[in-house]
Amino acid sequence: MENLFVIVLFWIIGMLIASSIASSKGQSVLAVLFISLVFSPIIGIVATLVSGKKQEVLNQRLIKQGVMKQCPDCAELIIKKARTCRYCRREFRLI
Repeated sequence: MENLFVIVLFWIIGMLIASSIASSKGQSVLAVLFISLVFSPIIGIVATLVSGKKQEVLNQRLIKQGVMKQCPDCAELIIKKARTCRYCRREFRLI
């Protein structure tokens, strides 16, 4: 019975690690949790490490958090407090 508890505990910890990695890369946490639950947390961790970042999802998170904004001229992501866009040199007024 103790062995089963230890296995389940490590399984859950592995699932949490896999979902944390997926979240930091902008991937679907639910999909990774499902893969980790059905197959193995090790497979879930490897799958998230092998797959790339979803930069658009990460960019949208930064915009929602108020850290970054999108330049209206060139559509590049810049720091919210920036006075000029570092890509197209458009100047912004501070409000």
